[in-house]
Amino acid sequence: QHFARLDAVLEAAGHDEKLCTEATKRLAAVPGVLPFTSVTKLAKAVAEQVPRIEGATEAKGDSPGDDGKDASSNEDEEWILLNLLYAPRRSRLHSLAKTLARIENLSYVCVWTKASNVANATDNGDGLLRGCPHIDFVQLPRLKITFTAKLDHAGKMHLYSMDHSDLFITNVRNPFLSKVLAGIPHSLLLSNTKGELQVLVPVVCPARPLVLAEPFSTEIVLMREASKWAVTMTQKYFLYPIHVSLSFLQTKGLNSALYLMLLRFLHRDYEDVFRLADSIATDTEFSADEKVIYETLKRANLDRHPDAHVCRLKISLVTMDSGEKSPWDLTEECAKHALKLGYVSTVCRLAPEEELQLLETEDIVTDVTHPKYDKDLHTDFDIALVKNRLHALREFLKESGSDASRTIVTKCWAPPRAQTTAWPFYQDNTIFGEKYATMLDVDSPEDWEKLRFGVTSEEDDQFDGGILEYDDLTPPGGWLVVAAFHVLWSESCVTILPVVAEIVAKHPYICFLNVRADRRGIDRISKKLKIEEFPTFVLMRGGKEIEGANGRITGTARCVERLLTAMSAATTDADHHAYAARVSRKRQALGEEEEEVEEEGDIEWTWDLEQCGQSMRIEEAGMTALFSEQEEDASRAGKWEYQMYSGNRRWQPLPHDVAKIVEERYASGEFYRDSYMSISRSEASRPLEMWNDRIVISYDEIRGLGGQWTDTYDSMKLRRKGHRQLIKGEERFLSKSQLESERRLTEFRMKSKRMMKRFREKRRGRDTEGMRGSMGFVSGSGTHRWVL
Repeated sequence: QHFARLDAVLEAAGHDEKLCTEATKRLAAVPGVLPFTSVTKLAKAVAEQVPRIEGATEAKGDSPGDDGKDASSNEDEEWILLNLLYAPRRSRLHSLAKTLARIENLSYVCVWTKASNVANATDNGDGLLRGCPHIDFVQLPRLKITFTAKLDHAGKMHLYSMDHSDLFITNVRNPFLSKVLAGIPHSLLLSNTKGELQVLVPVVCPARPLVLAEPFSTEIVLMREASKWAVTMTQKYFLYPIHVSLSFLQTKGLNSALYLMLLRFLHRDYEDVFRLADSIATDTEFSADEKVIYETLKRANLDRHPDAHVCRLKISLVTMDSGEKSPWDLTEECAKHALKLGYVSTVCRLAPEEELQLLETEDIVTDVTHPKYDKDLHTDFDIALVKNRLHALREFLKESGSDASRTIVTKCWAPPRAQTTAWPFYQDNTIFGEKYATMLDVDSPEDWEKLRFGVTSEEDDQFDGGILEYDDLTPPGGWLVVAAFHVLWSESCVTILPVVAEIVAKHPYICFLNVRADRRGIDRISKKLKIEEFPTFVLMRGGKEIEGANGRITGTARCVERLLTAMSAATTDADHHAYAARVSRKRQALGEEEEEVEEEGDIEWTWDLEQCGQSMRIEEAGMTALFSEQEEDASRAGKWEYQMYSGNRRWQPLPHDVAKIVEERYASGEFYRDSYMSISRSEASRPLEMWNDRIVISYDEIRGLGGQWTDTYDSMKLRRKGHRQLIKGEERFLSKSQLESERRLTEFRMKSKRMMKRFREKRRGRDTEGMRGSMGFVSGSGTHRWVL
């Protein structure tokens, strides 16, 4: 459609072909000009150029590309633009198209021939000329370079550059040249009559894509349409003379050296990059195009080769006086260099004086109080590496004039050990009834409103898993709360949450909340707190987020380490004192205060009856401990809950006597048999009716039950949570996958029961010590006797 309207451009020049040609040539010569996206815009630009050239007495170059040469002979010559896209294979035109495609898109390559060259060409009746006529000259308007076809002194035809004297496109083949041109896919080899070679390289933004199947790939992709480069770069191409030894390219100017170094870096030619770094040394400010090339060096930052770190440090060293900020973090690069120093190649090594000069700059972070410290980037390990390397080099250079076999002694810093779990120093006493702090689940907005203050229900008996209601022992400002916002679909959350759960027991004075951010109702809380990344840990005191950097931990990098640091900074002595006082008060209330042992006399060994397990019974003044199976089934009883359709919509436990009857009838299979259950007032404190409302059964939950209190006729939903027994009649409510899972579970339980039976027989009458990881005293293992 655009080509059909090209006559509008000629009309803008008053149908004067010469004037139109001159106007378009002037537009193409404007630095930083972008391609026109429509014929209308081009016609408007031509119309603006016409008044400026109308006063010319004689238009130069009436024919395109003649630059005023032999104008009298070409004034009335007609020129034809050849189509490179449909050039016949193995023709000169096709070979030229393949060659020029290396440096420019074919849509920006104009190949011209005189009309007289095709005067004898034939067509097939459709008006289209075919064949390959003589090529007179080639224009590359975007690169602002032109070639013309001429004979050399030996009578051989070449495409000579009209912008550079005695330079033509050559087809020299040499294995040394292949090595020199490696990593420069958009190069064009030029030569003069003396045989001196140069490489024409268009200034195009390069990139090295990440190839998962080939992590050390050196393939380079050219982004010719990068707008920043098109607008900023005034130099459209560089000419690099090839040394007479054919071993390296020579540079002319800082910008050409920067661009060649960028190409070498992306191709992983570290030796060439290290050598070229000296040619970009400057103490003056970069020009606009030099800044663009320098910033593009960051595209190689993912390269973690030891030599790559040295090259980056060398570039920063030679440009530090220019005032230009390095495209990478110097602290991280110095740390990685110190870590991989033994693997750096000989040709890429920094002198100790050069490395010390870098380490003493203000850009190197040696402490967390440094103004350029970034908690998401600078690790304690990296800071310790840089610090130790700095002091080691200072001592080494201070004693450089002494004996070479001397021993250097300097101060050394070790990074703080990341605190996670207390294992292997952690003693697990859960077998003796000890309770440890756990993460509290936030299931509803009502839970959040209470738990964000560090308050749990006293009925739940979860003192060790959270903090009880506020009283005179509450620390100033309230309890410290850590809310972990996470989602199940995030792999990072699934990985990090179990690690966080391990450190909860070590911090019982902190209330940890487990918040599923994608759960219905909870998502509103996440939006209110502006949680945009998962996992996110919010530290609160008194129900409000702590101000400053320690109030919120986001991101996966060193997440647990940063969380522990923030918790340590937010915890006060008042938190420890308040928690210790609360534990002491609770023990006194339960009669658990330990009696003081006299310094003299025998120690009386007794069982702590309050810490015994459910199935443990002490007889004969502590000489006999009986572990029976009577309460084992009771411990597996489920928890029955109900939710009203109106009013309070929170899930609440059924009254104890009602739940006991419901559990008994559920275990007997009555409900599955009749799909209905009724409890009268004479049987329990409240009469209840239950029915099947589309039952759904999973491993630890039965839902889809309907019911109502028959004394008030209030309707509700019911569910059972906890260990589920295999009940006869439930098969019709199970899916095929669930039935297969039940079968495997039954086999596992039978196998476990046989194994436990053998274990009980083996341990009967023996004394054991309860340790972390051991089975210790086992429910149902019989009678154990001690003789003191």
